[in-house]
Amino acid sequence: MKYIDIDVFVHNDSTKLMNNLDMQFDLDTCDVKQIRLYDITYIMPYEENGKLYTQIFTHSQGLVSPIPYDEFKIIANVLLK
Repeated sequence: MKYIDIDVFVHNDSTKLMNNLDMQFDLDTCDVKQIRLYDITYIMPYEENGKLYTQIFTHSQGLVSPIPYDEFKIIANVLLK
């Protein structure tokens, strides 16, 4: 079975609190965790504060990776072929 190990942004205690209080926070304040994906439905560019990232959709969940979209396309194309 093919898979890809990729870094994604995840909440930490601080961003969880801000999210629960409906406060805005930058992705840069989140932690980064490596996850393994076996299925990617689609990807798209994501930009925040002038920084380029990749938004990944798998089934009904959306994730954001700190890897720029153009770089992510190359990585995914090589690893998921």
